[in-house]
Amino acid sequence: FILAGYGATVYFGFDYIAPARLKYLIPAYLALCFMFATIITALLVWHGKKLPFWRQVHYLNYLIFPFVWIHSWSIGTDTRTGNLKTLWLTYLLIVIISVSTNWWYRAYRAPIYADKNHNFS
Repeated sequence: FILAGYGATVYFGFDYIAPARLKYLIPAYLALCFMFATIITALLVWHGKKLPFWRQVHYLNYLIFPFVWIHSWSIGTDTRTGNLKTLWLTYLLIVIISVSTNWWYRAYRAPIYADKNHNFS
């Protein structure tokens, strides 16, 4: 939709953003590249290609959310006030709690339930 309305040269150009905020486009473009890599890898695996690196590409998905969050918080003007600020901070809090809980579980709880072959029951 955005590309059709503005055109690729305007969308991928840097005229629409203040020069001081250009550095916050980097996380957005990285997230976009990671998303494209994930989609391409998923389509290839879905069509029967054996890709030994698909799991590493899958792990890039976990970087997409923080990159998009940093980009939107730093560039967006409507995320600085009102309800959207609360929503964005809630997203950040949920991610911090989720990641912390996952790391804690893997470090302390998961080894208790694993057998010698690292199978969980």
